[in-house]
Parts: sequence; C-alpha cells; structure tokens
Amino acid sequence: MTLSMLTLALIVLFAYTTQALSGFGSTIITVTLAALWLPIPWIMPIVVALNVPFSGWLVWQERRVIDWPLLRREVLPLMIVGTVAGALLAPLLAHTMLRPAYGVLIVALSLFDLWRLQRRHHARFAAPVRTVMVLGSGFTQGMYASGGPLLAAAMGGSGLSKSALRATLLTVWLLLNTGLTLWFVATRRFDADMVVGAAWLFPLTVLGLWMGNHLHHRVNERQHRFVVDIVLLFAGLALLR
Repeated sequence: MTLSMLTLALIVLFAYTTQALSGFGSTIITVTLAALWLPIPWIMPIVVALNVPFSGWLVWQERRVIDWPLLRREVLPLMIVGTVAGALLAPLLAHTMLRPAYGVLIVALSLFDLWRLQRRHHARFAAPVRTVMVLGSGFTQGMYASGGPLLAAAMGGSGLSKSALRATLLTVWLLLNTGLTLWFVATRRFDADMVVGAAWLFPLTVLGLWMGNHLHHRVNERQHRFVVDIVLLFAGLALLR
C-alpha cells in the first residue's frame, strides 16, 4: 500500500467516524483533506457513493427519532431545489477553478462553525435566514457534496435532541446522496476506477460507523467539532495556494 492510499484510508476512517458521531462531516472532511493531492472530481463521487449505505444503515437504526414533519415542511423541498441547481452548475466550473473555489468555501464554513461553537446557545435563525441557509446548503451539496455545516447550523435551534438531529440530518444525506450518485453515473462522472476505489474504502466506512456510533453518547461533540473545524480551516487555506 502506498503512503498516499494509507493517508486516504485514515482520512476516510476519521471522516466517517465524525459523521456517525454528529450526523454530518464525512464528505467535507474527506474531500477537503484528499484534495490536497487528489483531484476533487475523482474523490467526490466516491465519497458520495460511500455515504449512501452508511447513512442508510444509521437512518434505519434511528428511524423512530427522525423528525419527518420538519423534513417535509422546511428542509427537503429547499435542499432538493438547491442540490439540483448545484449539480447542474458544477460541470460548468473549470477544473482549474475547482480547488481554490472549494478552498474559499471550506475556510468560510469552518470559520462560521467555529463562531457557532463559541456561542453558549444555538439561537434559532429567523425564517428568511433559515430559508437562505438551507437553500445554500443544498446548493453546496450539489456543487461539492459538502452541505452539512450550513444545514446543521440552520437546524441547530430546532430543539431536536442530539440523536434526533443526527438521524434527521442523516436522512437528508441518504436521499440527496442517492440522487447525486445516480446523477454521477448518468453523466459518466462515476467510472470503473472510482467503483474500485469505493469498494476498497468501504470497510473503513463500516469501521467508522461502529466507532462513531460507540462514541456518540460518550464524547464531547463540541470539542470534537472544534478539532475538525481547525483541521478543515488549515486544509482550506492550503487549497488556496
């Protein structure tokens, strides 16, 4: 195994442990860190496809605490519109622009989440602001498959318990990433080489699921997110070079 593949394997394990712990993070962590040496158009479809069985298992396990009214009323319609727009516009972005544009996005999202972590309570944003945030999350999901931080922020003041918020977020990723995977296949952006890569990394997502699920009620999620945000901030800055 090459050092590059070993590093990618460790990143995937860390990323999917984080997603099982908090309900989001697998794609944004993997793509951001792997983009330091791998092309984003290669790694993103792999991570999106891996997210489908991962989210599916946790959604089934936690189906009793999913807030379906919130999903139907406020989240899914806006997320679907935003994701479709982002997915349609993504191929129009030149590859030379993809890395720095993604770097700017990651720096902005990590700083935003660090700001949120400094607040003692997650205030509920006004309805128009939430609408913009959820639409922006959908657009970011369609463009880069990294809509988690914005959506988590928009839902942060919803009053959901830690487990209900995780299950509700994972339901969104299951539905949207299934659609994105089909889109990647239909547009030939998910090829045979990527299938091999996904198959090789799949066992690490299972291990990450077990580790994150085990840690979900045992670790301080705020401290974990702080570490993740710092890592993403420096990785995002590195992508701007």
